[in-house]
Amino acid sequence: MTKLPHTLDVILDVLDALVVLMDRDGRIVRFNHACERTTGYTEDEVTGRAIWDMLIAEHDREQVQRVFMSLVVGNFPNHNENTWVTKSGEERLIAWSNTIVADKNGAIATVIGTGIDITDDVQTRRKLVQERARLQTVVETSLDAIISIDQAGIIKEVNETTADMFGHTKAELIGHNVKILMPDAYAEAHDEHLHRYQKTGVRHIIGSTRQIMARRKDGTVFPAILVVGEVNLNGHKMFTGFIRDMTAVRDAEARSRALQDELNHAMRLSEMGEMVATITHELNQPLSAISNYIHACGKLLEGDVPDGPARARELLSLVMAQAKRADEVIKSIREFLTRGETHLQMEDLNGIISSAMQLAFFGIDDEQIALHVLLARDLPKVCVDRIQMQQVAVNLVRNALEAMKNADKRQLTIETRLSEDDLVEINITDTGPGIAPEIRDRLFQPFVTTKQQGMGLGLSICKSIVELHGGTLNAITNDRGETVFRIRLPVSTTMMAER
Repeated sequence: MTKLPHTLDVILDVLDALVVLMDRDGRIVRFNHACERTTGYTEDEVTGRAIWDMLIAEHDREQVQRVFMSLVVGNFPNHNENTWVTKSGEERLIAWSNTIVADKNGAIATVIGTGIDITDDVQTRRKLVQERARLQTVVETSLDAIISIDQAGIIKEVNETTADMFGHTKAELIGHNVKILMPDAYAEAHDEHLHRYQKTGVRHIIGSTRQIMARRKDGTVFPAILVVGEVNLNGHKMFTGFIRDMTAVRDAEARSRALQDELNHAMRLSEMGEMVATITHELNQPLSAISNYIHACGKLLEGDVPDGPARARELLSLVMAQAKRADEVIKSIREFLTRGETHLQMEDLNGIISSAMQLAFFGIDDEQIALHVLLARDLPKVCVDRIQMQQVAVNLVRNALEAMKNADKRQLTIETRLSEDDLVEINITDTGPGIAPEIRDRLFQPFVTTKQQGMGLGLSICKSIVELHGGTLNAITNDRGETVFRIRLPVSTTMMAER
């Protein structure tokens, strides 16, 4: 066994690197502490044993023997890797740097291997490669366009979706400023945004979701959602944008709004159909009065009545009043039946409720109804479509009147107020029999109804209208056992700016 000076022996044992000394036959003559820690073997357990028999994994033994034989004949493959098997059976990959020591006659006496356990590093690298491959698959199969740019706005990397979405090839995008994907209005401000962020560090876009307009290669502009992330690579910022084409979503929303408007219109026609007889009666009253007044005027003007002209003028003023009354009825009906797109604007809710009551009470003998109207003063305006909210109120009031048709007590209360949480609230309360338990949970579902001739769409449509306005519609039973339909709407000048 080669005997090392004591100082060198101590140095070997304090090294973190694995150091193993072998004679020319491959038998271990020195095994430092790092080798012991790595393998679990003591130096005494391995001394005198051939390294390939004691430590080398079977699949590497032949390769290790070839390398060793090359070393002992004077060839120097100084670097190689092989797998050691620890005492517990675990495999560890070791990277070796080899050298030789000759005796006084020049013959090779000792082979020295200095190794580093690279098992964890190799596994980490493999995991990183696998993770990169996985992330690359995610990026390339993403439904969103993914674009990475540098601090100057130059595109460094894009996925296939980007090429498909914008109509460019990857080669046409990489190396160019990202502004080529923006309409002129956005492109002009983009460099300024980047420069301001680099100067101030204040984030305006990064980390938030923004609605933007993007431009394809053919010049067409389309709506999109943009989210931007940031990463710092050795002091150099990179930005990655995730872009989702919202064209199909916007088209679907437009179709949905059109269908909703059609359904709302159909409901109003249905409601008006149910009220045709009472509307006819409502119009007959002013028309009959007009006819009678005109007939009386004729009699006055034909006869020799001293104050005939004066009385005729009085009757004509009554004719005008009745004509105005008939005109108001027709105007209300025409407005209610209007067919058009949703038109949102700030409205006085009390005014909507008042006009809805006029329509809802056509043909109703209000002397049999105890009506209480409690409209709050100074009620904030709400951003709504007037006709649609009128439609909701008409439907709920007529439902309440229908529910009380056979009730002993017929009392209807219509109230507007500002709730404690700053929502505008409409409460329509009736003293009917209440909501049957078997349909309470399904009350607002389509085709659920308690009316013999009803289709069960009214409440469903009302709820949809209210929710499209950012509000809620619920039915509750108050402490007196009365049914309350409650509408709650937000107070906002900007809400619903664009549905």
